[in-house]
Amino acid sequence: MKKITKKIAPQVKKNLIDSNTENNKPIKSQRNIIAGCIILLLIAIIAVPIIIYRASNAIDNQAKIKTALEKTKDVTDTALESTQDTTAETATYNSYPTPQDCSQVEIPSSSPLSISVNDPGIKKNLGDHYYSIYAYTAEDLKNQVRSCGPKQDGSSYAGMATSMFSWIFRYQYTPTGACQITDVAVGINVDIYYPNWEIIGDVQPGLPEKWQAYMNALTTHEHGHKQRHYDTADRIFNSANGLTAATCEEAGNVVGAIVDNIIAENRADNIAYDEETGHGATQGAIMP
Repeated sequence: MKKITKKIAPQVKKNLIDSNTENNKPIKSQRNIIAGCIILLLIAIIAVPIIIYRASNAIDNQAKIKTALEKTKDVTDTALESTQDTTAETATYNSYPTPQDCSQVEIPSSSPLSISVNDPGIKKNLGDHYYSIYAYTAEDLKNQVRSCGPKQDGSSYAGMATSMFSWIFRYQYTPTGACQITDVAVGINVDIYYPNWEIIGDVQPGLPEKWQAYMNALTTHEHGHKQRHYDTADRIFNSANGLTAATCEEAGNVVGAIVDNIIAENRADNIAYDEETGHGATQGAIMP
């Protein structure tokens, strides 16, 4: 009985050991799988943000590229549109023929009016004069006015007003022996020069209407000069008529000094008027 017991015990132990060894194989395999999964999971945890970051950068870069392309397209389109507009304007301008040359207007001094002590009072006259210009475009108008318009002190003007004052009077002695100025006659002659656009053929659309508006404003400005000259004539008459001095020589000298001063003020007033209005610009007299 003892021998049998001795033989079985090792065998049982061996079997137990073998059994444990066989049972350990699947356990180790499972552990290896789990460990592998954990490693893969860690790799995934680390790799996914990198992939997402790179994908995000790729999307951003694509968006930036798209935006840049769109901006480039916008700039290109704008440049093309600008080129097309300029080309269209150039083509439109070049489609008109060259206008004929204008002739330089001559601005003579205004002539004194014919006045007489037999017809005392104030005599006023206005003469409108025109010089011809030829144009198809707004640029043509500017060039022709610059070339043929009135000149003064080296500058060209579209319009100009000139004037001439004249006066005459009688001496008459008063009962006290003084000398009085009577039968005063004053004349003022104003000449205004304007451009006259002679339209021949087709011209730039809308230009005639703009030109007419310009001419209306220019006329308003030049009539401002005319009115200042008329007002000056009134001042001369009122200052001289009835003036009395001790002698007729003195009366004549006083009238002469008064008239000279009034005319000097008239010149200064007209210069100030041109400066204030920009030669009519503030009144709308701006070339189309």
